[in-house]
Amino acid sequence: MKENETPMVFNASAARHPIPCPNFGLIINSFRAALRRFPSSGATLVFGVLTVVWLAAMTPCQALPEFSRQYGVGCQTCHSIAPRLNPVGLAFQANHFNWTGEGAPHQKSWRDALPVSNLDTVSVEHSATEHHTATNLDEVTFYLARGFRLGNGRPAGFFAETLAYSTQADGRSGDLGNAFVALPLAGRSGQLAVVAGQFTPLRYQYDPVNSLTDTLPLSLADDFNGFTFTDPVPGVRLDWFDGRGKGTADGNYLTVGVPFEGHLALNNDASVHRQHGVFAHAFHRRGYATVGAFGFTHAGQHLEGLLGTHELRDNLYVLGVAARGQDDSGSTQRLSGEVEYVFSPRLALTGRLEARQDAARGPEQGHAAVAAMTYYPFKRAIWRVTAETRQRAGDRALTLFVRAQF
Repeated sequence: MKENETPMVFNASAARHPIPCPNFGLIINSFRAALRRFPSSGATLVFGVLTVVWLAAMTPCQALPEFSRQYGVGCQTCHSIAPRLNPVGLAFQANHFNWTGEGAPHQKSWRDALPVSNLDTVSVEHSATEHHTATNLDEVTFYLARGFRLGNGRPAGFFAETLAYSTQADGRSGDLGNAFVALPLAGRSGQLAVVAGQFTPLRYQYDPVNSLTDTLPLSLADDFNGFTFTDPVPGVRLDWFDGRGKGTADGNYLTVGVPFEGHLALNNDASVHRQHGVFAHAFHRRGYATVGAFGFTHAGQHLEGLLGTHELRDNLYVLGVAARGQDDSGSTQRLSGEVEYVFSPRLALTGRLEARQDAARGPEQGHAAVAAMTYYPFKRAIWRVTAETRQRAGDRALTLFVRAQF
């Protein structure tokens, strides 16, 4: 191992005490029955019914969600505070959900550890803009993921998330989020990999799945020519990581991808059309410190930027993004700065200030701010509570999210 590389060390202390995991058949059947009875207005009651069913259906297993069950480890093995990744989790992700360091735990079989997780989200949102408060069962999402190895032990893996239920305007049962397979293409440890399916473009440096805030940085998330760097997009890409197979996330990364128009889904909204430009992303990682550049171009329109992260001191993290682009309506400039402090595996605070300036003024012009508190009320990381406020022209709201994750 090179000097300054962050080793991937397995800590089995979090796996000593069994944690309940669910009987999936009983849960799904009971939840479907509840949704038929309370299709919209009974969101809170449905969530309560689901929780009772989960608790009643639990049987002993080592940990959760699916990766914890597969390897018999606790959440803190890969997370500083879930879903935020620590160095072990970052290396696990960079190796397509495979353990590659010394002392790696044994991966259980499909039969012994079902590679499925569930995330249920209830929100209470007060909109200061519309003077309205709404309570919703936002989403019921299922995740299917597993790492595996091909010839010469080179890492590969797949990941899929699908909506089972949603009350969101942009969500429908059967919609897919990230849904991809990663396969080694070249290199002794699969340093060059091909990824096909639906994915977020900046995944190894900034993955929205691991964000503690529901509102993502506008420098990455705001639409540009029908493309964003935070929304899963169908396509094919080549990933190069020179540290793959070394038990660390440290090293150099290069991604070149071809996105397509449309969206993958398990319903009749599924459609994939022609190529929609090209994106590229390159960065260097050393621990939590990263510095990188990204860009997207399509039909002469382009957006490019810089992205960096750093750990200022123990558990205090910063993120900065600067981007600029040019499209048919003129130029755009975007800035985002975020500070996040993790007090413990159960409590974290996040603050973000942002600005956007467009040649063609619109509702997205001006400044924005996001502040959030993430809290796990119980030692077992099943319930996650997030209080989040966002302030932006035309969108001022305070939201309380309650998530149950299994």
